[in-house]
Amino acid sequence: MLELNDTTRLTYWLGSITVINGILLSLTSNSIFGRTIGEISCQWRVGFSPHRRTFAIWAVIYTSTFVSCMVQIAGGASQELPTLSWSTMYFWSSAWNTITLWPPIFDREHAYNLGAASVVLIVVTVMACLAIVSERAWRERSTVAILLTAPISLLAGWLMVASALNVAIAWKAAFADPADAIDCGAKTADMTERDYREKRRKIFEDDYARRAKVFSPVPVLLAVLVSGVSVLLPDPLLVVPAMWAIVNQPFFPSWAYGLSLLLLVVAAVIAGLRAFVFEVEPPEALVQLASLGT
Repeated sequence: MLELNDTTRLTYWLGSITVINGILLSLTSNSIFGRTIGEISCQWRVGFSPHRRTFAIWAVIYTSTFVSCMVQIAGGASQELPTLSWSTMYFWSSAWNTITLWPPIFDREHAYNLGAASVVLIVVTVMACLAIVSERAWRERSTVAILLTAPISLLAGWLMVASALNVAIAWKAAFADPADAIDCGAKTADMTERDYREKRRKIFEDDYARRAKVFSPVPVLLAVLVSGVSVLLPDPLLVVPAMWAIVNQPFFPSWAYGLSLLLLVVAAVIAGLRAFVFEVEPPEALVQLASLGT
């Protein structure tokens, strides 16, 4: 956290403005291609695809990010509130502006495009995690910093889930029999592009609903990964999106998914203790990477 003065105020306003610019670009990209970042609506489906309502978490992420940025801009104007550090805003804004590449790449639905879309999500996930490392809000025990960085934690946590889904879809597209792809028929002359997208989305959802609900170990492995990252950074909020994704699994409830939720809760507690009680720093390698944004 930095207290603003006349010299630095405009510089740190720029960070919030750049993040907001990334949000607007992302919303525009989503609208043009009729996509929600990290979604699973395509001709290749995987067994651990969560319910469509799971992606409503983006509304929380977008809204909380906008509020956080506006609070920082207003705080800078009044000099009553601090703002996040420049390196935090650098990685946060880079994540939002980079993620706008995902919809047009994923939209092609070819194996190479899906693989490239996976890379975009993974890179953006790393950027968001570096923003968390840069600020270290939980270790500093700053309530304001924790609230201002909460959207970054939710973004990073959800992108881990979205990356896992996207990688699995890309893998299936690369190695599955083309005959397994869902056939939606050709676009007719009387259909707009948006109408055709909605038709395909409905066909995909109906097909997925008809399939037998089977257990997948991937959410369990994802819970282990997210728990480890949460403890490592440390950031207790990082586990929340993974928990949301697990409770929206088609095979939920199950004992394995229940244990996964328990693991995520335990990880959040440990992360909180590491940050608040023991004041543990993130690994030095991550701190050095985060310093590149300064």
